[in-house]
Amino acid sequence: MIERKDLVRFAVFGGLIAVIVLVIIVKYFSLMILTSPSQNAGQSPVVVERGPILDRNGRILAVETRQYSVTAWIPSVENKEADAQLLSGILGISKEEVLQNLDTHAGFVYIMRKITQAQTQAIQTLKDEGKLVGISLQPEYARIYPEGDLAAHAIGYVGTDNVGLDGVEYSFNSQLSPPPPAKGASGEVFGDQVFLTIDRNIQYFAQKLAGRVYNDAKAEAVIVLVEQAKTGDILAYVSFPEFDPNSFEKYPASARRDLPITYIYEPGSVLKIFTISSFLQLGGITPQWKVYDDGFYVHRLPDGTVIRIAGLAPHEWEDAQLIIKWSSNVGAAYASDNVSKAAFYQMLRAFGFGGPTFITLPGEEDGILRPIDEWSARSKATISFGQEIGVTAMQIMAAATALTNGGVLLKPHIVSRVVSPDGKVIQSFPREPIRKVISPEVAREMLQYMETGTEPGAWAAPAKIPGIPTSAKTGTSQMYDPRTGTYSETAYTGSSIAIFPTNDPQFIVYAVVVDPKNKKYWGSYIASPLVREVSERLVSYYGIPKENDEIVEAPKTIHEPPLKPLAVGPTVPDLSGLSKRDILPLFEDTSIRVKVIGEGWVVHQSPAPGTPITKGMTVTVELK
Repeated sequence: MIERKDLVRFAVFGGLIAVIVLVIIVKYFSLMILTSPSQNAGQSPVVVERGPILDRNGRILAVETRQYSVTAWIPSVENKEADAQLLSGILGISKEEVLQNLDTHAGFVYIMRKITQAQTQAIQTLKDEGKLVGISLQPEYARIYPEGDLAAHAIGYVGTDNVGLDGVEYSFNSQLSPPPPAKGASGEVFGDQVFLTIDRNIQYFAQKLAGRVYNDAKAEAVIVLVEQAKTGDILAYVSFPEFDPNSFEKYPASARRDLPITYIYEPGSVLKIFTISSFLQLGGITPQWKVYDDGFYVHRLPDGTVIRIAGLAPHEWEDAQLIIKWSSNVGAAYASDNVSKAAFYQMLRAFGFGGPTFITLPGEEDGILRPIDEWSARSKATISFGQEIGVTAMQIMAAATALTNGGVLLKPHIVSRVVSPDGKVIQSFPREPIRKVISPEVAREMLQYMETGTEPGAWAAPAKIPGIPTSAKTGTSQMYDPRTGTYSETAYTGSSIAIFPTNDPQFIVYAVVVDPKNKKYWGSYIASPLVREVSERLVSYYGIPKENDEIVEAPKTIHEPPLKPLAVGPTVPDLSGLSKRDILPLFEDTSIRVKVIGEGWVVHQSPAPGTPITKGMTVTVELK
């Protein structure tokens, strides 16, 4: 027989169990209410719109656009089998993959992130028909690159969650996409605008010309850099193979590699413009110094060992200017005998070799410049003409600014300024001198030596810009073969640099062609014509006067035809490039709401041009 006290204990225990179950049920349904999209539909979460990346003139290179992701709230899904069948046909994935998402989650789940506009419309149509209950289209911001592969290695790209993974997108991620405000806030947060130093037009023709060489020569890689000589601003940043950041995941890592700052190579004779400048600066040689070049450099060591280096051809008596003009390895090696290892090493370091340029791009390599205690007896001589040293193309460009700025090295820039959403300049990157490397006299002499290198018959003659005083130098180097551990007999790197105009340098153009699959691998043949073509386009683009040009005075007044008034029809018009005044006709349509952000001219609009106008829709227009 059950005693009374046992009944009391049982009742108390049963009551506790009931309370616990009730608490669990309440918490479960509370969680459903709090996390259900239907319950939160009235709340506007914080939306962070990533700021655009633009070229130096404000042309858009990367911008946010609204896309939709397919999501499901599992408690509301009515027919998983039917929904999976419908979604698989639209999204291009298997029915089983959709079912796995629906069956393995209890609440909210993503089916597919950032689908196309056609997929969005197809799903919305089914939802309007009463199908796909519990399936939603969640708006998200997606990154698009309207110029495709143009300057892709400098711009970089973002991942699915809109976080920068490479290039400027990575380096300036916190400015482009600021963290959302405190929990509980709502509305929109806009990232800053990042303006590059790159000029879209210069980038376009430099990239097009480089692509032709890349394909015609079947080269392993091609690099072209264009820089403002007096500021260090990079105007074009070309790296082949190339990729499209809109679908970066489809390209191999080799195509996405940022070659101008990560590819290390022996520069060959281009380095002579810096080594001979170093010897002049150190006083090891003077402009009047001469050496006899019989085709071989010969140096006898104290122990009797003889170092012998062959040149391309004998040139008899040579001074510093002729070493540059004829690109004499023998003359450069003999000039190196007049300075110490330590002094030579310090000059190379002062030019920036063996360390980063600190351009604001991720992953920059230091290059290879071994400490002098690791140099062999022939290292000083071979480094003098560009062997036994590894550089990046950006290091060569940075070092060249010492020749164009009276001996002062400049820091290269790829970003010109960061601007807030309301148009205020937050950060700017003006001309930035690093250190004085050589005297103005040595810098001027070297430019004059390089100009003689473009005379008929000289190695750099193919880089000469017709009608423009041009200082140029070429380089050719054998590539290292990892299979044999020695220099390759078939793979070469050809390069060429041009600085112009010689008397007042405005631009530096540098091209590197890696392992061209043809017999004309010399820098003079493969790289100099590319440098000249890019330079000629620059001369035309900036209107630099040539020798014997006829100057015609333009009329004092220019009459522009009036713009055609904006016409608002059944679809959203294309507003690109219009001013705020130009878009006033939009406000006359009382069936739509127009939201204007910023001042200036239209750089972004939503919805896209051609979207049917519906009553009550909002047209958002962003001006810069």
